[in-house]
Amino acid sequence: MVRAFGLHPNGPRFEPEISHPPQNAMTEFEHDEIQDLIDAAIQKAMAKHNRNATIISACLGFSVLAFYTYILITIVHRIGSTVR
Repeated sequence: MVRAFGLHPNGPRFEPEISHPPQNAMTEFEHDEIQDLIDAAIQKAMAKHNRNATIISACLGFSVLAFYTYILITIVHRIGSTVR
């Protein structure tokens, strides 16, 4: 019942205060640091793009191959049934 009101059975609990930088404080970066962050973001985006493109290409390639095989088998079957 004591916990329902936010109290701890062993007495009040005090959380340590976390110091935050002031809201108007700006962090200064050097040009090289910013360029490194941009390069890392581009590299990550390109890796994701390449992975997605590979998956899409594999699916399309498999679909085209399956369609080609189906058509080839159908043509061979029709040729075989008309020869007899």
